[in-house]
Amino acid sequence: MLSPDRCGQLFGTVGAIMYIRGKTHSFADVHDPASLRNLLFEWHARLVSNIGRFAPSTDAEVSDQLFMQSLVERIRVVIERAIEIESHRWQAIHSPAR
Repeated sequence: MLSPDRCGQLFGTVGAIMYIRGKTHSFADVHDPASLRNLLFEWHARLVSNIGRFAPSTDAEVSDQLFMQSLVERIRVVIERAIEIESHRWQAIHSPAR
């Protein structure tokens, strides 16, 4: 399991989601970790689609496309980890006191 201490800047980014939600229309429908996950994976799917539609015409563009394809898997992993952290944070805030 990832902890905030081990995630450094990633946790800082995810921890700021509450601030972003109130300020950005893009996050208007985000109410919990599940809706955040859905939004981020929707954006990710669009990125994957755009990369797939690109038709390289030079060797350099082929290399660029391959590099971008390698990044989308890493982005997916970052999203999953961020949602894991946000879910733990959400549970800590919204769990009844014991």
